[in-house]
Amino acid sequence: MIKTLDWAGSSLRGQNFSSWERGCFLMAIVVKKKRGESKIELINRFRKIFLEEGIIDQIKEKVHYVKPSRKRYERKKEIDYKNKLDQRRLANG
Repeated sequence: MIKTLDWAGSSLRGQNFSSWERGCFLMAIVVKKKRGESKIELINRFRKIFLEEGIIDQIKEKVHYVKPSRKRYERKKEIDYKNKLDQRRLANG
């Protein structure tokens, strides 16, 4: 199902987006400047929130399709690697 996304004053007004594309565009982080806060501190606060939300990962997932079998393979590989590290830590004390 395709719906129209309307944002006042937006260049996206009137264009059609599928549901997964709307999810990308509706992610908004609002950071208001606090009294006495420098521009650098404001940017750093925005960056910290941006990274914690995992927006980059979500966008990457939606840009390139990854087969479910590949996702399972990657997840299993990651778990095996973490288990291997834990065994090394236990062996070394």
